Amino acid sequence: MNSISIELVNAIQCFMLDISYLIPCSLDLVSFTGLASLYHYMFQVLVVAGLGMLPILPKHLADRACKLSLLGTIFSSAYSLYITYGKPRAWNMPAVQGWLQSVVGTKDFIHLMFSLMLFTSQLHLKIAALPVFCWALDHVSRFLRRNFTHSSFYRRYLEEPNLWVETNNTTLSLLSSNAEIALGFLLIISLFSYVASTFLRILKILLSGKSHLMSCTFVSCSCRWQRSIIQTFMYWHVSCPIYICPSLFCTIAS
Repeated sequence: MNSISIELVNAIQCFMLDISYLIPCSLDLVSFTGLASLYHYMFQVLVVAGLGMLPILPKHLADRACKLSLLGTIFSSAYSLYITYGKPRAWNMPAVQGWLQSVVGTKDFIHLMFSLMLFTSQLHLKIAALPVFCWALDHVSRFLRRNFTHSSFYRRYLEEPNLWVETNNTTLSLLSSNAEIALGFLLIISLFSYVASTFLRILKILLSGKSHLMSCTFVSCSCRWQRSIIQTFMYWHVSCPIYICPSLFCTIAS
């Protein structure tokens, strides 16, 4: 055990020394710092999303981990848009509209909208962590392959896992896409189930004779139902150009 620990410490020290000559060879210091910060965020999202998908984790902890992974994806996608496209030239409508047209078709913007809609949703769906996990895994793997291929620590411990991710990149993309489509159908099913539960709740109030609670119950249920309808509509509005009309998505992206 002591020899393994010493070997691991030496490998980590070599990995840290490799960074010193990787920065000037591949990227300038400011750009590398931004990408390294984004890698740090995505690695945290990868770990939290992986924990959220564990079946042995209690439900309340898994739901919290999924929400945290979605929140981390929101911040990391917004930060990626910022370091790639910057901010609008001015905070007026033409400048903001032009900036949005330049980012609306990018993957980071799609990931941002996806995570934002599911984070604000009242549903707790563990499958929502699967696309986030695939995105984070792909980003972390590409960053390591691009910047640390000369590191002895990378070649010894991380080269084979990153090679597996690169080889199965298409499979991971299909898995993420299927999970996103399944989430859309789950949102539609939840709408109908919520309407049925609302109807049963109102019927129970009528049968119990507590008619004075009818208006409050109806208002609260209608507000939540309208919010769910808007979220479902927005989710499919973002997903349809990608999976149903890919030519339209390519037109928007260009």
